[in-house]
Amino acid sequence: MESIIFDTFPHFKDFCSNEEKDGEHFISVVVPSPADAAEKLEIYIYEEEVILCFSFWHAHYSETYGNIDTLTKVIDEIFSEQLAICKYICEDEPPIEAGVFVSMLKKISELPTQNTEYYYAKEIQHTSWRGTFSRKFSAAYISKDIENMP
Repeated sequence: MESIIFDTFPHFKDFCSNEEKDGEHFISVVVPSPADAAEKLEIYIYEEEVILCFSFWHAHYSETYGNIDTLTKVIDEIFSEQLAICKYICEDEPPIEAGVFVSMLKKISELPTQNTEYYYAKEIQHTSWRGTFSRKFSAAYISKDIENMP
């Protein structure tokens, strides 16, 4: 699995370490974002699976899932800011706790400008690798039915 990453991104070796958790060995790669030191691309390479994380979003890649061939393309598209993370953020309003409610990877052209998806979300935050498309804004829920009224 590691050759998939390091053959395409040899400079990632500068950001990797060997880890062990609960008796399982894996390689951790943590690449800091040039836009925000708090944001990092994280890659966890296991024997038969790779987990890719960025800004509260994550996805699993493996031959078993049939998506391992898309892994390096997704990383490239995050780095080139063709893809960004969209987070819906909630206030502390039972039954939902404050914080990120959902986080998803989206094409830049598909980043929402209003909240028609999640009733409990009060803000939307976009995070892109170099910060070009990063922003956070108030976004109270708007019913799709209201949007489509004449």
